[in-house]
Amino acid sequence: MNHTIFHISPHNFTCLGILLDKIQLIAFLLLGTIGVSQTIIKKGEDHSYRGYVSSHVFSEDPSGYMKSFEIGIKWTTFMGEPVENYSFSWEANDRFKARVDGKAVTILKYELDKYPDLVKELEEVKPSRADVVLYGKAKGGSASVKPGSLPNEPRLFEQNGGSVKRAGQSYRVYNLLATFVYEVSDNNLLFGTSGKQTAGSIVGGSPNWNNFIQWRDKQTYLGGISSVADYHVLNYSKTKYNNLSAAEKENADRRFKNIYKLVDELEVRASLKTLEWGYQLESIAREYLKREKKKEKEEEEKESEKDEDDFWSDEDTVNGDDSDFWDSDGEHQKATDDDFWSSDRLEVDVIAPRNGSTSQTNVIDFAAKYNIQSNGFTGVVLYNGIEQQLLPSNGQFRGKLVLKAGPNNIRFQIRHGETVLNEQQVVVNYSGKPVKLRSTLTWNGHADIDLHLTHPNNGHCNYGNKNTGLAVLDVDNTQAYGPENISVEHMISGEYTISVVNYSNTPGIKATVYIFLDERLHTTKDIYFDHQREVVVERINH
Repeated sequence: MNHTIFHISPHNFTCLGILLDKIQLIAFLLLGTIGVSQTIIKKGEDHSYRGYVSSHVFSEDPSGYMKSFEIGIKWTTFMGEPVENYSFSWEANDRFKARVDGKAVTILKYELDKYPDLVKELEEVKPSRADVVLYGKAKGGSASVKPGSLPNEPRLFEQNGGSVKRAGQSYRVYNLLATFVYEVSDNNLLFGTSGKQTAGSIVGGSPNWNNFIQWRDKQTYLGGISSVADYHVLNYSKTKYNNLSAAEKENADRRFKNIYKLVDELEVRASLKTLEWGYQLESIAREYLKREKKKEKEEEEKESEKDEDDFWSDEDTVNGDDSDFWDSDGEHQKATDDDFWSSDRLEVDVIAPRNGSTSQTNVIDFAAKYNIQSNGFTGVVLYNGIEQQLLPSNGQFRGKLVLKAGPNNIRFQIRHGETVLNEQQVVVNYSGKPVKLRSTLTWNGHADIDLHLTHPNNGHCNYGNKNTGLAVLDVDNTQAYGPENISVEHMISGEYTISVVNYSNTPGIKATVYIFLDERLHTTKDIYFDHQREVVVERINH
């Protein structure tokens, strides 16, 4: 995309934010030797690699509970195909953070010593999900080529300055030098408690060599460390690979298998892409605070009773009725306290839009507040065939929704993993006219993904040209999850091309495009952004 340097638009701010993020990434990588160890793994028999890579955990864990982790790697081949096997272990910090009733709290381990059951519960905590990114350098043997020629896979070779002569012919010598990235997903890892290594129970096999290690340009080095940022990738994206013919797939797999065979050693580092704890840490923090508050209340009552005993100590009680009276009151107070502290159920209230309301615009604000905040909770709205995640903020899930003409049935769910903890429903009516074509975009992470539409009169609708006269970009999202939406009220004859652009160059994002014709869901397309920046989603001829 070409942006005017002197024009400060929301996307320019986004671009500046991306630049700052990359500067922070550069600083992290330059200082990586402080917390991220590098492991050199030599090639073994049958082109296998075995080793362990450890790393300290920094901002990847908002709870601060994981101090470091180690992943064991075993890459082998079976009948010519890649086979993966991993182990995972981690060490805990002496504290953790959690959000309880909207407030951030830090719990120190020693504070739990007075409650042995909570200590035991903390010892049983394990990650509910973790995705690990392995990255680094790949080095290999040499290749000799005639002057003026390049070796196969020239992006992966670097001339070492040497030359050799054979049969009177001079050859230049190149050495394999590449960078690589490979994401080990949660599906291929088992998690134990702190200090316990879990391995061998899950053996993963990549479906093909193209989707195994991602080979990247040798030019991308930063202080000798491979950056995880986006740069040239040799592999096909999963979407493009799936669209290849059988012969093209076979050639691609052979190509990347040969690259793997050329490697002699890997310099590997590891970092966390995703880390989730579920509800465990928050549950422990909530119970600890509840007990502490109850204990404080009981101590205050004891002090109050002591003062009353001192006041009445000079008087003789007539009979036992007085003690019965005070005991009764004490039991009543205890029961009330128990009832009060037992009410920690998840409660949700959709505050916008109101059920049964009518909107004059097709894009509305959605907000739902909830009483128990957790990093393990996800807010999702489902409406008109769309599934859209929402941003959590200060005890609310907030976002925008794109309505169709007429009634819109909206379901809001709070989920923990795949479990639905709470669901609310509202119906909103949009009083506007129906449109002939509508395309809605959502995605699954913190990134800036853009929706584009070109139409027959050479119009190009996007964030920089929101109204072409024929198509309108109703909503633009630069933070996370979407939505973005383009509407065409009246279609003219010709081709309409819908595409998406990974504007922030964020790797590993899954985007989903919902295409509606005459307000009915026509098709849904998923796009997985590996290295490609722009993907054409659909061409519609009218």
